[in-house]
Formats: sequence, structure tokens, C-alpha cells
Amino acid sequence: MLLGTSLVLAAMTAQVNQPAPMPKPSVRSQLVQPKVYELLDRAINSYQGGNYNEALACVDLVSLGKPIRVSIDFSGVSPSQKPMMESAIQDAFQGWEDATYGQVGFEFVQGSGDIRIKFEKSVRQFGREVAGFAVWSRQVYDWGNQQYTNRLSGTITLRTEAPQGQNLTREMVMHTAGHEMGHILGLWDSPRVGDIMGPLNPANPVTAPTANEASALMSARSEAVYIAQTAQALAKK
Repeated sequence: MLLGTSLVLAAMTAQVNQPAPMPKPSVRSQLVQPKVYELLDRAINSYQGGNYNEALACVDLVSLGKPIRVSIDFSGVSPSQKPMMESAIQDAFQGWEDATYGQVGFEFVQGSGDIRIKFEKSVRQFGREVAGFAVWSRQVYDWGNQQYTNRLSGTITLRTEAPQGQNLTREMVMHTAGHEMGHILGLWDSPRVGDIMGPLNPANPVTAPTANEASALMSARSEAVYIAQTAQALAKK
């Protein structure tokens, strides 16, 4: 497993020489959200300006080297549904861990987590019925004197019933939970049925990311890790 990026650095001495230019990759996946690449570009600019702490704070939100803490609010779920919902969510997120060879991980916690999951009987977004949706943010906070912290946070809302009133199947919950976590990890919707980031087909839900989706996520993460390793090496000089 690649090491996560630490934001706690020793006091840095002024660098005599400017860091070597860091070229931007010529190819970036259209499956990855522009916000992710904005963070990587900000990190590159910070690195080239000698502000390694800011670069590290930015790339840490892309590399996600530490497990994402997830809490589940079961107040909107019937007792009979709870075991299925819980195992479906855990298996959906395990799919992302498996697809990234453990380089993206999750920790389920009681109380407050980075990501909160909640349930409602009916979920609507932009005036239409949906299986679920996610709201998330990646924030870098500048405290002055080249001191930075960051935060990934979000909420996933999942529906418990189909529009016709029947309960969702375990596979449909897995598709929806995996899809919404894919957004939080940094991927766009896919137009292709058969992708977990694609539309939900109730007759044939997708329960794990495809190799193409995992590759897009890992390419952005690899770029973040490279920037972090380079910035950390210069910060120690």
C-alpha cells in the first residue's frame, strides 16, 4: 500500500534553489471530476512556488491515503431492512477497496464520520425520482504561515423503496451506494449501462467498479502521490 500523505511537517528552511518544474500529464481521464484536477494543478503551482505544505494539503484530498471514516444513520430504515442495508453498503465499498488494491479504504464508525449515510423512503433530485444522491466537498484551509489543513466531507442519501412502493433489492442498494461513493472519490457519472458510475438498471444492477473506472481513479491518485513524494523530499532538504 502506498503511504498516505502527512500534513504534519517539521519546520522548513528556505530553499536556495527553485524546485524543478513538474510537468502536467498530457492525458487525463474524462471520468475524473474537474475539481480533482483543479486540486492537482493547485498542488503543482504551490510546489513550483516552494509552498510544499499547500501542495501536500491539496494532493492529500486526491490520494486519500487514510481510510475514509463512514457513519451510517439507520433511523430511516425499518429493523427488518437494516441487516441487508448494512451489508450491502459494506460490500459496495469493499468493491472500491478491491478495485484499487486496497489503496483506497474505509472505516465504519459510530457517531460522526467524514461521510454520513442516511436513508429516506423517497429520494428526489432536480425534480425527479432517483435511487440516491451524494453531496460532498473537498476543502483546503489556509491558516497563514504556510500552515494548511484539509477536509473531505459528504452525505449520501439512499432510498429504501422503489417509486412503486416495493423495497429495493440488495444489488440495487450496492449499485447506488457504490455509485455515490464513486462521486465522493472523484468520478463523474458515466453514460454507459454496465458501469457502476452509469445509470441503475433495476433488472441488472452493477455491484462493483469496472476496470476502466478503477483505472481512472487510480491515475489521478498516482499523480497525487507523485507530487506528494516530490514535495516531501524537497521539504526535508
